[in-house]
Amino acid sequence: MPKVLYDTICTFTELMYFVFHGNSYADGAEAYQMEVWIRHIDGSRFKSDAERQKVIQFS
Repeated sequence: MPKVLYDTICTFTELMYFVFHGNSYADGAEAYQMEVWIRHIDGSRFKSDAERQKVIQFS
């Protein structure tokens, strides 16, 4: 689970987003769900539908 979390945060950083809140739900060694709330580095939300789709496709 820590590697998946680390990789997710690094990828969002490369896409110029920062994670301002996140939750992960796990049972033992198996992760069931991970939620992250992100914003663009400049503080804005998605600037276009194409950008939204790019982030959705990543996750």
